[in-house]
Amino acid sequence: MRPLEFCMALVICCPCGEPLECDNLDLVVTLSCPKCSREVTLEFDDEHRRRCRAVLTIMEGPHWIGERFVIPVGIALKIGSEMGNWISLEDDKIDKTHCEVRLTPQGSTVIEDAGSIAGTWIGGQRITRGKLADKQSFRIGDFRLRLDYELNDGSARASAPAAMVDASMPLPNLQNVLKNETAVHWLTTHRYHVARAIITAFAWLTGIYHCCNLYLDRQWPWYWACAMGLGMLILLADLGRRVALVHPYMNYVSVGILTIFGIVDASMSMPYPAIASFLIAGSMAVLTFRIPTAGQSVAAIGLGSGSALMMGIVSYYQAMGIVALYSH
Repeated sequence: MRPLEFCMALVICCPCGEPLECDNLDLVVTLSCPKCSREVTLEFDDEHRRRCRAVLTIMEGPHWIGERFVIPVGIALKIGSEMGNWISLEDDKIDKTHCEVRLTPQGSTVIEDAGSIAGTWIGGQRITRGKLADKQSFRIGDFRLRLDYELNDGSARASAPAAMVDASMPLPNLQNVLKNETAVHWLTTHRYHVARAIITAFAWLTGIYHCCNLYLDRQWPWYWACAMGLGMLILLADLGRRVALVHPYMNYVSVGILTIFGIVDASMSMPYPAIASFLIAGSMAVLTFRIPTAGQSVAAIGLGSGSALMMGIVSYYQAMGIVALYSH
């Protein structure tokens, strides 16, 4: 397994653009969309009668590198810059509806250009319609997306249907992308992964801090203090998990709730979590509201990481206060 694959998110999205929740993907064959009530089929049988799914991975682009999208079976899926597409990609070179992808029940994946200005490209060829082979990529705008066929448990690659294999086409791979990256470029293109990590770390640390502070300094009953800390942990961790999942409005929600937490903590005379909430909200806004420059990405990541580190320090001292209290 390549290093980046550890942080790749697996997104399931209805053709209407609605993200679908699934905690046990290995056991699920179909999902129902709460927005349009459509039944979305996620798997097909390959030539060996194995249950498989097709996954698109963003390999290159200004953002979302490493995001993985399960392709529903038998539905025309629109990709473009407009909200409401199956995948919405922010790029000046991508039309509102740029292309369509369709996975047949037999496992063939067909991509068709929707009359876009910049075109849809497979290898070095601009296409109007074509098939994708296993591990083959296509490019729209500044994004390159790779198709992979996986067994339903994700543990092994499934062989592609024979009709789809094109031996003359070079198959791009993640290693070729990684070896040309600098540290700054990695931080910029993977900023959504870093943003998730910062919010998740902050969720744990601020949950611990509030639990200890409410119990020690404000004399709350231990069960209420623990409930408050656990509630903040669950909410913030869930927000972190949803950063950049298909729809940008999730990013606005995350920044808004972080800001609200900061205001509440400030009103309760908790300066450290209030300051950290405001700073992390600002860094998330820079990282996710638009495409930042490399310098802006590094500065925002540094600001968010420093804020989480500050919460780690103050949470440590609060926890030591609990230990000291019960050690006497």
